[in-house]
Amino acid sequence: MYYKLFTEEGQVPSDDIILTYKIFFQLLNNTEISEIQDKNEFWQKTCSFLVKENETKMGTVIQNLVKNIDFSNENIYKISKMIGNNVSKLNPNYFSKLCGTTGLFIFFIKDALEYSGIIVDKKTSINRLFNNYTYTNEMLQSKMDRLKKIQEKFFS
Repeated sequence: MYYKLFTEEGQVPSDDIILTYKIFFQLLNNTEISEIQDKNEFWQKTCSFLVKENETKMGTVIQNLVKNIDFSNENIYKISKMIGNNVSKLNPNYFSKLCGTTGLFIFFIKDALEYSGIIVDKKTSINRLFNNYTYTNEMLQSKMDRLKKIQEKFFS
């Protein structure tokens, strides 16, 4: 039943559902799929990937893939940028009404986002938040340094 979403021909889901699976693939650090900009191509690759994994029940597939989550600072930063202002949409109730399969995925994704500090919750480790803020600060500082070098090169 859960695989029906991935086996229906020609139907590309809504942007919210697409975002959920983009986050899913980025959590796995599968940039080959997560960075595809064309929605049709992205959805085809998503379906192919998940149907290929269709040897067992969907819950088992997710459970097996959880072992491959990348909680590196760089990946968390990328996911945070990908989500942008859509954090409030990452709610199991919202997705369960839209699509049962995505409702299942969003539980897994939301837990991972809470653990990584992208979604701040009572359970979120202060150390994880500190690491996220430190990494973001370093990224922004690096960009500022590059901009200063460009400015010096052209305006000196």
